[in-house]
Amino acid sequence: MQGFTEFLNSFQRDVLTGLRRHAGLSRAGLARQLDARPNSVGDAVGKLIELGLVAEGRAAPGGAGRPQVPLSLDATTGGRTLLGVAIRAERGGQPSTVEARAVGLRGRASGPRWRGPAGDKATRAIAAMCSSNTLGVSVAVPGLIEADAEPEALPGLFAALADRPRIIDNDNHAIAARWLLGQPPDAPPQDTLIVQLGDGRLGASLLIDGRPNRGAIRGGNELGHTRLPVATERCSCGHTGCLERIASTPFVHRQGASRVRTIAELASAYPSGIAGDDQAMDAVIKWLSMGLGNALQMLRPSRLVVVSEFTHYAGFREAWFSNVRAQLFPELRERIAFECWDRPLSSPAESAAHLGLAALFDGRW
Repeated sequence: MQGFTEFLNSFQRDVLTGLRRHAGLSRAGLARQLDARPNSVGDAVGKLIELGLVAEGRAAPGGAGRPQVPLSLDATTGGRTLLGVAIRAERGGQPSTVEARAVGLRGRASGPRWRGPAGDKATRAIAAMCSSNTLGVSVAVPGLIEADAEPEALPGLFAALADRPRIIDNDNHAIAARWLLGQPPDAPPQDTLIVQLGDGRLGASLLIDGRPNRGAIRGGNELGHTRLPVATERCSCGHTGCLERIASTPFVHRQGASRVRTIAELASAYPSGIAGDDQAMDAVIKWLSMGLGNALQMLRPSRLVVVSEFTHYAGFREAWFSNVRAQLFPELRERIAFECWDRPLSSPAESAAHLGLAALFDGRW
């Protein structure tokens, strides 16, 4: 099996990345941009065209010398795609689910989406979605994982994919890859903490100089399992007091909120003027701010990116961010940029595909 990082050599990857940054350059223009020999660029471009990653445009008429043929990533309907597969873990008695969708080299969805329960049927569906245009498969999995281990939710996946390139990584890193590839191509890399928050879900990915911090075992930075001295339901990790259990509907009910409203509904109305509801959300904001503030103090990133439906609600967002900033050293309060980003909420499978795209464009992934 050939991985994404072995699919191209380093110079071919440089040429591909150069075209991602400067679409429309000719071979000669790429050689100047990369400060490389024209023959080397020509050989690399030829290989990329053969692989279906680069397309040639129409030569500009007129002028002396050889016509300059513009080049670009092949983002046509029939171009190469990455198949993204997102696994959503079992929660609240609901079984694990799988979503799959193809994404082109420019990060745009291509073709139908498949959703269904985890298991053999999902594995067969993924294999059926692969075609001659499928460059590889990237799988986003929650929690800690072994990079070369087959996901339990997709039995027989490796045999079904045969020699097709694949990458398996944490779902928070998938969101980080999608965010990173959405930045201006020439933007300098920064240390960025990307936090995903939902009802009973809290995860993070730390990008250090544009590369994910994976640690001793592949996974996100387990911010959600930061434990604080507060009573919660028992977490999937076996403990109580985890941040992801604080950011949950059962916790706000425990704090006295209306039992017919979810935490998302309470966040949308905050502050509501209803004492029990607001006090419960005040507790959530307090403890979330403490946990996130501690992480920012330790990591000192340039940027915090929050991915959450909760940040759509101005009252909750402003109170939470204000409380987080209050936790920080004065020297950090205005230096860390806070940003909300909701694009990956639309399709986890599309985010999963960006793991493969990031590895394709950047060998460090």
